[in-house]
Amino acid sequence: MASQTDFSRVFPSLHPGREYPFVHKGEWAIHELLPFLLDTTGAADIRLASFTVSEDSLRRLFFLSEAGKIRELMMLMDHTVRRHKMDMLMFASGITPQVRITSNHAKILLLSNDSWKISLVGSANLNTNARWESGILSCREDHYDAFLRGFCAAWEDATPIFDDDTHTRPDTADGAICGLSAAPLRHSHTH
Repeated sequence: MASQTDFSRVFPSLHPGREYPFVHKGEWAIHELLPFLLDTTGAADIRLASFTVSEDSLRRLFFLSEAGKIRELMMLMDHTVRRHKMDMLMFASGITPQVRITSNHAKILLLSNDSWKISLVGSANLNTNARWESGILSCREDHYDAFLRGFCAAWEDATPIFDDDTHTRPDTADGAICGLSAAPLRHSHTH
């Protein structure tokens, strides 16, 4: 069931350089917040890490991608998704070829474009539940860069869901890994 949360009340105004902690009991899910964020920032690249995923979250990502609000989507899931939710993994791969699995318990949403660098980290997976959730939405570039480095390290360590990895490598044309060109990974692999 979709959240009826008025995100403009939860996050009244987003500003670069600011942080917004949150705690709630099942009031909204990360994928329900994403349209509000993209309405604020404009079209953006999205990187997601989650332990699990639901059809509702994937459906939302699909429609946002189809509408051109998500320019690029990279998804990192826990290896248990392959064993217990193969249908969700196949759905995800129909939205983006950039899906990998690894031993992952991180819950990270990274959103970036020319004007914004937003990171959201917390307890919530890419699903809807009635549990207490907490986290922080940060519009600080240093936070974004730190979480992006972690995401990229996990991405490099992860297994593509397809045998042919050529279309899932996050290298950009200028050689940047995962879109971060200024700071190299601490444990990057040579390709």
